[in-house]
Amino acid sequence: MPVFWLALVSIYVFSLKLGLLPSGGRETIGAPPGFLDHLRHLVLPACVLSIGFLASWSRYTRAQLLGAIRGDFVRTARAKGLSEAAVIWKHAFRNAALPVFAVVVMQIPALFTGAVITETVFSWPGMGRLFYEGLARHDYPRVLGVVVISSFLIIVFNAIGDLLYAAVDPRISPGGAAGAVETSAEDA
Repeated sequence: MPVFWLALVSIYVFSLKLGLLPSGGRETIGAPPGFLDHLRHLVLPACVLSIGFLASWSRYTRAQLLGAIRGDFVRTARAKGLSEAAVIWKHAFRNAALPVFAVVVMQIPALFTGAVITETVFSWPGMGRLFYEGLARHDYPRVLGVVVISSFLIIVFNAIGDLLYAAVDPRISPGGAAGAVETSAEDA
């Protein structure tokens, strides 16, 4: 479902009909600023922004888990007499989580930069809205600044993802191909 539609439906249901959450903005006008007020204003935009990512992540996790369950190591673990929960969580899920982890880390910058529609619908100040307003006003230095910051976030999160991926899976070295060449030269 489109993000703008989900945002409008969530405002209609949770703000207008149920009156549980505010419909937009970052804080309640006229109220003293506080953490809980900011949190209440953040709930709807965060949920709308994350639902699309959660759907794709859960489908990808399911596909990876189904592939891992068909592996020989799962059959071996079952043959050793391990419980089904241990087989799934300790063997299949650990191996399926590595590619999912890589996909999640690669999509984190999109949460910062791809929120143009969500920020516009909820009147939330952010990089996406800043980018949109810069385009509308032909403010090219602002647009360029947002693009540079977005590019920097992508590079930083990719580097963090690579380091964490190497920390989670000891078979992977952060040195990459150069590290493999040095290792093979030492072995010779």
